[in-house]
Amino acid sequence: MHRKKILAVAVAGALGMGSAGVALAAGGAGESNYAIYGKLYPQVSSYDYSGASSNVAGNDLVPGVGAQTNHTQRSTIDVNNSRIGFRGRETLGGGQTAIFQIETRVRFDSGTSSVWAGGRNSFIGLTGAYGTFKLGNMDTAYKEVGDQFGFLGVSSGNFVSNSNLLAQGVGDISFHERQPNAIMYESPKVFGAQFLGTWGKDEFKGNPGVATNRLLNSYGVTYEMGPLYLALGHEIWKDLFMGSNSFSLVSNPTDGSDVRSRDSAIRGTVVLKFGGTKVSLDVSQLELKETGVIATGNFAGYKSRRMAVGVEQKFGNITGAASVVNADEGTCTLAGGTSCSTAGLEGRLMNLGGRYDFSRRTYVFALYSKLTNGTLATFSNIAINPNSGGAADPKAGEDVTAIGVGVSHSF
Repeated sequence: MHRKKILAVAVAGALGMGSAGVALAAGGAGESNYAIYGKLYPQVSSYDYSGASSNVAGNDLVPGVGAQTNHTQRSTIDVNNSRIGFRGRETLGGGQTAIFQIETRVRFDSGTSSVWAGGRNSFIGLTGAYGTFKLGNMDTAYKEVGDQFGFLGVSSGNFVSNSNLLAQGVGDISFHERQPNAIMYESPKVFGAQFLGTWGKDEFKGNPGVATNRLLNSYGVTYEMGPLYLALGHEIWKDLFMGSNSFSLVSNPTDGSDVRSRDSAIRGTVVLKFGGTKVSLDVSQLELKETGVIATGNFAGYKSRRMAVGVEQKFGNITGAASVVNADEGTCTLAGGTSCSTAGLEGRLMNLGGRYDFSRRTYVFALYSKLTNGTLATFSNIAINPNSGGAADPKAGEDVTAIGVGVSHSF
């Protein structure tokens, strides 16, 4: 009963004016604590579109486009990746601790969400001298270790996210994922270095008519020492067919009977902090491959390089930020040695912003973003929760200018 009372007081405090809402129950090896936490950051956004391609010939991967008109200006109220979470731990003795976390988005702008869905990082695990094992629905190790810039603490799901270009692309190309049914391992830190690994299984393998075996292997190594952060990430998806699912002109059968796919990405990250300054650099390469019985002229491979540079500068209660992300048009290969063009698939994202801190947990912010698409590119920086869904995504060659103002509160 005493333990329940402590937890009830903590919950009430978290939902009221208190801070993180932590409950602690003492008792030796059975010591446990729980917390309610979250972040809410609604913003008012405006999107202007321009430059949609018209009557442009396609390349060897994507078709050309006829006459197109631009989207009209649109305004939204977005809550992006606002979230609430529940986490806790229990000391088990022998240097071991049981941990859990359930976290979900909170769409308080529209009222459509399930608090218990666990759609964000949610898991149960064990931690000790050997490191930490988790089982659940979690960001991959590749996503976890890279793109540490954070752009004023509001980049998650926002139009200023570097990962809109750094880890994503045409169609189904994405290495910025949260993997369900995953096993995660995080090693202890040794002299500032740490290893992370994520493994995802295909739960449909073995069903009648299913020949594919979709597997995820995601790895990351980080090194932190004082103001310096270094990371190297590598991710491999088997039989996900990002290439054929994205490039309809040259697609292969994706049932796994004759063709298999191996899609991978590698990324290096450097972050340096000194005084009130934070500088980041991310360099990545995305590579899609398909092998097997492939008809001449069909998709065999695609490779693209990306780079992001960012800087934040703090002046008292004010912080300014800027970032630039470039994605090249890439190179491609077709079965049978047929020549392959990727012209027009490049993109660039430029972001500016500032925030004013009222306290450690509450601040207001203003953002500006300009996305420039190549003539056939369809990169998107549209915020995560537009009412019009995918219909708001840019057309081929269409550029997007976005501005937003909002408030953020963490608890």
